[in-house]
Amino acid sequence: MTHASTSAHPVEDCGCDRPRPATPVLLHRNLVPDLNTQALSVFGDDRWDLTPGVFEAHTQVRSLDFADCPADLRSATKHYCWELINHTAPQSMRGASTDRLSLPTVSVAFRRLLPFLTWLRVHGITSFDQVTTAGLDRFLDSVRAMESSPHVKAAYLIEIRRLWCYRNRLPDAMRLPATPPWDGEDNQNLLNLPHRGRENATPRIHPDTLQPLLVWSLRFVEDFAEDILAAFADYQRLAQRGGGSDHRGSADQRAGRVSGCLHPVVLTWLAELRDRGGSLPGVPRPDGTREIHWLHLNRLFDCATSAWWRASRVSDLILNSGIPIADDAYLDTPTIGRLHDRPWRATPITYTEAPRLARLLLAACAVTIAYLSGMRPGELLNLERDCVEHDPVTDLWLIRGQHFKGAVGPDGQKLPEGSPRPDPWTVIAPVARAIDVLHRLHPHQMLFPNQLRNHGKGLGPQLRAQPITGRKTHTITEAIDELISWVNRYCHTQGLDTERIPADPRGRVTLSRFRRTLAWHIVRRPRGLIAGAIQYGHLHVRITLGYSGSYASGFPDDHAYEDWLFRLEQLADREERLA
Repeated sequence: MTHASTSAHPVEDCGCDRPRPATPVLLHRNLVPDLNTQALSVFGDDRWDLTPGVFEAHTQVRSLDFADCPADLRSATKHYCWELINHTAPQSMRGASTDRLSLPTVSVAFRRLLPFLTWLRVHGITSFDQVTTAGLDRFLDSVRAMESSPHVKAAYLIEIRRLWCYRNRLPDAMRLPATPPWDGEDNQNLLNLPHRGRENATPRIHPDTLQPLLVWSLRFVEDFAEDILAAFADYQRLAQRGGGSDHRGSADQRAGRVSGCLHPVVLTWLAELRDRGGSLPGVPRPDGTREIHWLHLNRLFDCATSAWWRASRVSDLILNSGIPIADDAYLDTPTIGRLHDRPWRATPITYTEAPRLARLLLAACAVTIAYLSGMRPGELLNLERDCVEHDPVTDLWLIRGQHFKGAVGPDGQKLPEGSPRPDPWTVIAPVARAIDVLHRLHPHQMLFPNQLRNHGKGLGPQLRAQPITGRKTHTITEAIDELISWVNRYCHTQGLDTERIPADPRGRVTLSRFRRTLAWHIVRRPRGLIAGAIQYGHLHVRITLGYSGSYASGFPDDHAYEDWLFRLEQLADREERLA
């Protein structure tokens, strides 16, 4: 358990830079480049935005909302949190890997401190210097009585110890008693916790879920990608044309196109449609019949809605064409991908389907890369363009990128901006193909951006104002959920019920679970995991001798742990057989 060290010597008050109302919250933190510094939070604000100092693109928005603090303790809590953000602890926590927390961890520490602040308010304590050792004992009793997990209880106590470690940087009225909380007794003893080993508690993905999920992800990357990429490009081209709310005015002003030029263009289009046996874009009515999708025609001909109702009556050409109306607005991109020796779709991709299939393709790429590389979620979601290279001498695919866990500066403190991995990840060809698909899916620098579309005129002003950042971990989890749901519906409609992706008994499939699962499967290699698409022995050699050959990756520990478990199971099985 992490707790305050009783052997540390007291440190004199070094709070010479006491914050004032206009003092920046992130005064001594590196900031993400190209930020609007005028919008940075200051000490006087009751809500502090920490995201300008968070370099890990996959992390969620972080903030501290002091409205949640009791009013009497709000000022002292703000002073403490400001010190927590900007200075190292004058007294170290035993078992802590760093003397200054990362900003995401600061936000977690703040939330875990709130129960203590609430307890103080309930007991009429309005400042930290009123807290006594007997009071801390009573708070410990209340924590013991909570209906919470042992981990949560221990976390509450850890934050009291951390607050004590910063006492010498706070004014006298904001300090806890000089004696270490609970005389420095370990949380394990205080809460009567069982001994906890260092095993990895992340649950593996069940093979029955992983096998079809990976198979379908590879199908998206290798079989469906060309169709989806072409359809999404067509979708983006049409989305920037007439029919959008941003452009009706400008389209109406093109009178020459509306009255003079549109008529022959429509005639030509209708003739081509007849020749190939096509259909007019349609939309279903509530009664089940279909009508022409005029908004989609606005996009096709880059015109406004008014184009169809002017004196030229160009709409009559379409209404009287005799061409059947389709049940949706299909794109012109053909379907070339195949599944089980037949096209994977009976119809082209529709305008509204294209962006959703693009999101599913991104999720399939994430599954492929995460599982077949063993990357941590943060490492995966911070990959940038041109990160992969092929070594023709060794025939290895190498990926270069940032790592954050274990990235420290010369002073031994965590580098919030991370650092380039000294050794690249060694991967196999399907991973390189997935990265190539991402390059072609969107133009952004981050391989997993929060927006796939360009910042073109087809986007509304609110979306255009949003910066392009990396996707958050929870949004990738949602995308994987969406991929699984789509596959299962597809299997149902196509009569492929044996290829459905069953739910994992341990819960949602998250990125953090792929790394642990990879180590397990490398050791055990169940047959048919990738349905013959990849030779697992090949993967075993590339991963164990390449990526996991670097102990900086941390993967050898996962692999060794799984190998140890496997050998124990083998010994137990052999002992049972001998008996």
